Amino acid sequence: MPHINMWRQRVVAELKLSGQSTPDLEITNTA
Repeated sequence: MPHINMWRQRVVAELKLSGQSTPDLEITNTA
């Protein structure tokens, strides 16, 4: 689903801005 992909990219971008090194896969799994 495109919406999930867009949301995931947004989260990854926010993590990079925040300086976090947490893998996006863990976030999508817990979400």
